[in-house]
Amino acid sequence: MPLDHNVIPYLEAGKVADARDLRINHWPYAMEFPAHLHAQVELIYVRRGALEVLIDNQTHAMHAGDVAIAFPNCVHAYQPVDGAPADEDIWFFIFYPQLAGDYAANIDAFVPRSPFIDAAQLSEEVGVALERLTKQQQPFRPAVVKAYLQIIMDGVWELLRPIKETDCPRDLSYRALQYMTNHFREPITLQSVAHDLGVSQTYLSSVFSKKLNMSFPRCLNILRVELARDMLRHTRQPITTILYECGYESSRSFNRAFMELCGVTPRDYRSQFQRIEHAYALLRDTDRPLADILRECGYDNPDTFRRVFTDLYGADPEKYRLSHFAHRS
Repeated sequence: MPLDHNVIPYLEAGKVADARDLRINHWPYAMEFPAHLHAQVELIYVRRGALEVLIDNQTHAMHAGDVAIAFPNCVHAYQPVDGAPADEDIWFFIFYPQLAGDYAANIDAFVPRSPFIDAAQLSEEVGVALERLTKQQQPFRPAVVKAYLQIIMDGVWELLRPIKETDCPRDLSYRALQYMTNHFREPITLQSVAHDLGVSQTYLSSVFSKKLNMSFPRCLNILRVELARDMLRHTRQPITTILYECGYESSRSFNRAFMELCGVTPRDYRSQFQRIEHAYALLRDTDRPLADILRECGYDNPDTFRRVFTDLYGADPEKYRLSHFAHRS
């Protein structure tokens, strides 16, 4: 399944966080995203529709108004719920613990026994803060973001039933993902990872297929391709340099994996992002009609443009413009 959303499942060691490190992803329909972990907190808010969420071996079908929180380095995954409506509204807020203010130290020291919170359990204040976060647009305002996240964490902390991380043993699926997250740029194999984790290849392979619902090669490609996507978007490095940086040894294997996961070639992906970034700047800085912007940026299909824009920036382009100009005024 193409990875047409914007979660990066790898650890960024030593990174200092501020409000620019808040990433907001908006899904207008439920999608599948395989098991992954990262150094940030991930807050899931279902405004409309349904989503099946896995967090640290607990699976729950979330519905309208429900919230879930995956703490740093907790394995989590998503998939659609059978029979859910096509028109959905699902939000993901991904942030470093520092943005939770007074709760940062607790987030680093604890893990939730109950990461899923039903809508009926949430206070009015938490509901308002969640809605305000969905209205945030780049560039984020640090003080505002931090205030909303503190309100949310204060309102849900006891509901999460937190326990000290040292009292929560990690299983092999966590250790395997943690290892791959730290070593995916290296020429690792199922055999080498199994050796370093002290288990057999057969057992490790079964952990990937039964607990993480994917093969070892697919997990490795997801980690490498997500890093490549980020480098294609935010650097000018040649594609050949990027593929080696991400752990690939040939352009053929890199292109094949990228096409399988993203549906386009690395070169086309970079071009697409540059076009949508130009459109973002025009929407932000001018009052030109949307149709003119689409033509200048090479989009013939408005629906394609809206989908790509929403995937990258977490908002419909027209809603983004209205919100941006309202904030400026």
